[in-house]
Amino acid sequence: MNNPESPSKILIADDHATIRLLLKKQLQPEGYDIEVATNGKEALELAEKLHPSLIICDWMMPEMDGLEVCRQLKSDKELASIFFILLTAKGEITDRVEGLDAGADDFLSKPVDPSELLARVRAGIRLYSSQKELIKTNRQLSQTLQDLQRTQSQLIQSEKMSSLGKMVAGVAHEINNPVTFIQGNLVHANSYIEDLMALAKLSLNSRDPEIQEAAEDMDLDFLIKDLP
Repeated sequence: MNNPESPSKILIADDHATIRLLLKKQLQPEGYDIEVATNGKEALELAEKLHPSLIICDWMMPEMDGLEVCRQLKSDKELASIFFILLTAKGEITDRVEGLDAGADDFLSKPVDPSELLARVRAGIRLYSSQKELIKTNRQLSQTLQDLQRTQSQLIQSEKMSSLGKMVAGVAHEINNPVTFIQGNLVHANSYIEDLMALAKLSLNSRDPEIQEAAEDMDLDFLIKDLP
């Protein structure tokens, strides 16, 4: 018997009120949630609205027969997993083949035997539940795969950034060495230049013709102003 807190929903579609009532009375005591439709069109509308676990549908009905209901149901991705049982008085192999081609999952022969009805419904509900669980598992696996791919992409990006960081640090180190060398010698260079500048200024006051000539040749006045 099903869990009364979460009963499996079953849709019965038959244009005969007696059969609908008979099937309902046989299934309700088992704890199933039963809905009924009086024709094929109504059955499809209820299936889209209720998403039952299982449908028992009469083959011969007005407006739309059971085969067409089955075809349309199985062509809908949202409804295709519903277990579909065709209720029929037809017993020929060719009729069963036609029903299977339309997408029917099982058959019930009229007049309906209560034991067979319950057995086929229980089997159908089990198969439907297994399919739903499989779909759920596949979705979880798909999500897990997406998460793994996203994590892999993040790890690759992180590794690229780490490598870039190491490269930048290496370049900075290579630049820092000569810069540090230059910076450490600027004080000395400045002192030396000041000494040379002082000497150059003294040279401007020299009366030695050679020094005067050399000072003019190098434009010592401009050099003293520009060098600092």
